[in-house]
Amino acid sequence: MKILVTGSEGNIGSRLFKELSKNKDYEIFKIDRKLGEEILQSDLPEVDIVFHLAAQIEVPFSIKYPLPDAHDNIMSTIKIANHYRNTNTKIIYTGSAASKIINNPYGLSKEVGSKYIKLLCKNYVICNLPNIFGSGRGVVERFKQDNPIIIYGNGRQTRDFVHIDDVIDGLIKAMEWKTGEYDFGSGKSLEVIELAKITKKKIKFVNGIKGEVFNSIMKNTTPNWKPKINVLDYLKNVEK
Repeated sequence: MKILVTGSEGNIGSRLFKELSKNKDYEIFKIDRKLGEEILQSDLPEVDIVFHLAAQIEVPFSIKYPLPDAHDNIMSTIKIANHYRNTNTKIIYTGSAASKIINNPYGLSKEVGSKYIKLLCKNYVICNLPNIFGSGRGVVERFKQDNPIIIYGNGRQTRDFVHIDDVIDGLIKAMEWKTGEYDFGSGKSLEVIELAKITKKKIKFVNGIKGEVFNSIMKNTTPNWKPKINVLDYLKNVEK
């Protein structure tokens, strides 16, 4: 089986590539800006499956710079969808919880990307991801590393958190799923302040982030996947 991973050097892509590489029956191709390759300038290989992970993922950046956000998240996705539209190639696309309630260009660009795939491709799986922890970035990782902890806003905003290892497990399972759109949620939302308090560190409140979704929760609508790693357990034994 031939597989393409876009965004192969990112937090999710690098781990997915490593996991896929364990199967000697797979021939895996990579495209990533860090390798000096841009999707819009690259010749796309003929493959059986595309994991389209490459994306601009920062909400504040998308608000300040909507054009490069759209370039990375919409135009690149259109090229992927258009190239494989008349083939049997399965496109596995990572959507975002930010597209459920669109308050910023990032959420909009991810939603537009998924719509292009649905419109142009006959064989696809849309995997909508909540907040991811365990990847070395994001609010949970900041809470592990920082002291005092900085909270943007009042801390009452809620999030659904899934560990990156669980996400990788789900993406690999998605290779066998029927065409459709699936949510990778835990079905549980936690207040940001609750996460901060469990570390028992000092907390400092600053102004909220413009365009941030206040409440976010995502159900698990997948056929055979569920998260295993609990974010509160993950944070309990951090260094003070």
